[in-house]
Amino acid sequence: MGSASGQLSSGAQTLFSVGGVKAGYLGEAAELNHDLGRWISIAPMPTSRADLAAAFDAVAQKLYAVGGVGQTGLPLATVEVYDLATDKWSTAASLNVPRAGLGAAAVNGKIYAIGGRTGSTSSPAVNTVEVYDPSVNSWTVVQTSLPAMEWFGTAVSGNAIYLVGGTSTGKLTPLNSVELYVPPSIVYLYSKN
Repeated sequence: MGSASGQLSSGAQTLFSVGGVKAGYLGEAAELNHDLGRWISIAPMPTSRADLAAAFDAVAQKLYAVGGVGQTGLPLATVEVYDLATDKWSTAASLNVPRAGLGAAAVNGKIYAIGGRTGSTSSPAVNTVEVYDPSVNSWTVVQTSLPAMEWFGTAVSGNAIYLVGGTSTGKLTPLNSVELYVPPSIVYLYSKN
């Protein structure tokens, strides 16, 4: 399994780990098997990377690996989809804006790619939000009032996406906030110090 710079994604009784860094960028992927109480390797991602986002669509039974940083050290627009039924990865349409340190979430059959950075680790965070529609294999940029942020946690409850902590600059200054994003455009600041 990858290091902490990989990404975890969960949905229904499933937890996945993808990518990371361990003496190089990883394409490793694993699923936590609750019955066995251990991680089981699944087919590796075609693109080795870290600082990516992952979202699991529990209805479609597909895991989306979004963006990240690869061998060049620059953010990627790469999106790959893991199908649980076939244990195979496929390539989806690329992000419009290559990003790393972003968050992702699956809501109502669509995948949301939120925030991140478009340059090196010292570049500022962005507030870009894109939504992926698998039925037409395309990403659309969505206008929101979300703040620029990266390296935050995401969680989904119903139709709402929670964005927890993270940073707003390349200086790793932590955010003490929880943003609530209800697509397509409702944003609430839950708490902030």
